[in-house]
Amino acid sequence: MKKVVCLLLVLNAALMHAQNVCPAYPKAEKAFLAGKLKVADKLIEKCLSDNNNAVAFLLKSKIQFAIYKDKSISADYPGAMKDALKYAEKAMDAVIVAGGESSKTTFFNNHADYFNLLIKQNTKEALDAFNTKRYAKALPLFKKNLSFKLDTLSLVYTADCYWLIEQKDESLPLFKRAAEMIYAAVLDSSTKIY
Repeated sequence: MKKVVCLLLVLNAALMHAQNVCPAYPKAEKAFLAGKLKVADKLIEKCLSDNNNAVAFLLKSKIQFAIYKDKSISADYPGAMKDALKYAEKAMDAVIVAGGESSKTTFFNNHADYFNLLIKQNTKEALDAFNTKRYAKALPLFKKNLSFKLDTLSLVYTADCYWLIEQKDESLPLFKRAAEMIYAAVLDSSTKIY
């Protein structure tokens, strides 16, 4: 219970930090919620100089992902999906710096809807690359998923990519870890296999 309270205090402090350190944050958030993505993107840029501002990085990620999904402006931002992933990862890194490794899970769970949507889209692109035998392109995409959460699908495909690009020493420990996770999930009927 103490851990949860401490973690909530850290996350609340991060939000307060984002709003206090960067006066543009509330304006960027308001523009994002109103669907003014270009305005929100320009405003949030003012908040990104502080590498410990997890909330600002997360908002930047959400803005970039929304731009990627909006076909009317996505052509103006060709790297939007890549940027969405990059800033989501920076948000996670900032949370770890502020609250330790255990805070990563809480932060992920607090924003699970968004992270799962981002991972789902990234997985789709990774599978497209894998299925067209572009293993070197698929590999970093699957690995990016693993930086957010450990899931057997990304783990197996990461191992498979390493295997198919002749890096068998890299693939074997990943295959072993995936097998252990699947076996443990089978033993525990309350666990989902992803």
